[in-house]
Amino acid sequence: MQDDATRCMDRSLQVSSLGSIFRGAGFFAAGKVLYNVLRFLFNFVLTRGLGVELYGIYAFANTVVGAAITVTTLGSDKAVLRYLPALETDVERRGILVFALALSLFGSFTAATLLWVFAPLLTQYTLEDPALVPTIRILAGLLVARALLKVLSSAFRALDLPEYDVLVQQIARPLVGLLAVAVAFQFGYQLVGAVTAIAISSLLVLVIGLAFLGKKTDIHVFGRVPRGDIVEYTRFSLPLTVKDAGSFLYTRADVLMVGYFLTSSAVGIYNVSVLLATVVVLPLSALNRIFPSVASRLHEAGQRTELESIYATVTRWGLTASLPIAVFGIVLGSEVLAVFGSGFSTGELVLAFFLLGQLLNAAVGPSGYLLLMTDHQYLVSLNQTTFGVLNLILNYFFIVEFGMVGAAAATAAILGTLNVVRLVEVWHYERMVPYSRRFVKPLVAIAVAGGVVIGCRQFLDGLALVVGGGALGGVVYLGLLVTMGVEPDDVDFAREYLG
Repeated sequence: MQDDATRCMDRSLQVSSLGSIFRGAGFFAAGKVLYNVLRFLFNFVLTRGLGVELYGIYAFANTVVGAAITVTTLGSDKAVLRYLPALETDVERRGILVFALALSLFGSFTAATLLWVFAPLLTQYTLEDPALVPTIRILAGLLVARALLKVLSSAFRALDLPEYDVLVQQIARPLVGLLAVAVAFQFGYQLVGAVTAIAISSLLVLVIGLAFLGKKTDIHVFGRVPRGDIVEYTRFSLPLTVKDAGSFLYTRADVLMVGYFLTSSAVGIYNVSVLLATVVVLPLSALNRIFPSVASRLHEAGQRTELESIYATVTRWGLTASLPIAVFGIVLGSEVLAVFGSGFSTGELVLAFFLLGQLLNAAVGPSGYLLLMTDHQYLVSLNQTTFGVLNLILNYFFIVEFGMVGAAAATAAILGTLNVVRLVEVWHYERMVPYSRRFVKPLVAIAVAGGVVIGCRQFLDGLALVVGGGALGGVVYLGLLVTMGVEPDDVDFAREYLG
């Protein structure tokens, strides 16, 4: 009787934990889905309006600015999440937020100045296109706004206002940017005009974010910084800059290297493939929004069995949702890329490599977050820095030998290997494995559904194949999952939270 009661309590706790993750993931996923739709439209308008070569120049300049953004906040966006919730008064919170914004403003303004000065030299050693100089310089102004927006985003999350994080970062920023670019093209502007519109839109979104912060909280961006907290804050925030730089090296440095060794057209094709592949990990990203807090709570309570069960379930959910996106993208790669313009369809193999790498990322679940929440943060930082450097080295040799396909293969290999290493580390340090026979069902279902999509090639082509074949494959995939039976944990969860 006691064992039955214990199992019942464990099942209840698991359902409660999954419910917490699902509620947070559902809210985040709704915003993220809209964000990806808007970002797709944004890049669609850009590629159609600029063409392969000019879009490649924009993508390269935007990646340069993205590299700067990873370090210009000086860890303030992460430190705000750590310290803001722990402070008791609005005066203290205001002081920390003022310091975080000031630190980010200093870092981003310094980086923007350097980009402005060295834009001609950077152009000389990379794309050698005169249009790159004004593009980098205009986007350098955008750098300041985006760095401050990262801190504001973290502030909303720290103050338990995630809806405003979603509203500003995932809805307002891509929507205003999309409208700005569309207006620029409507008036006949090309690259410089479009980039100027993007920079102006970022400043507008920053104003919107500050307005929401002032309206929904008693915190504003004017106040005295508590000196006693500055040293502790910077000791936490500054080391995170190294971690963020390492993350960039194995996720986006390849775009810069393609620009250095190849052409602007190659950068454009490569960047679109990268953006499309990131959709694969959208389901896991949504689940990871809440998983860390649940994992931390279970780890602190010593509930290891429950933590392993949640880890396994989240991994299975993430992989099940990601499989059709990756497989259908590989099968329909040429047709999907052609939506952005006929010149992009040559990146089919590049897209396939990235989809495989991101699928492996989804397949290991929240292993990285599990390591963080079980006090292995230094190991995580070492992983990211080491593999970031390895990515640079491998990209060099592969780009020289195989061009942009080599860059995609190198980056996908690094991403896949990193995730396998994380999985092994979770097993070695925590003795947790997320896999079981339950994973067989989605693998069987996707094999059949993938065959159906391939068969559709005999009757459809172009956009009709993407829409019709993808929809039919999705119906077959879901139908097979239901036919093979839903897992008991999922049934309990559905009864408890979905009615």
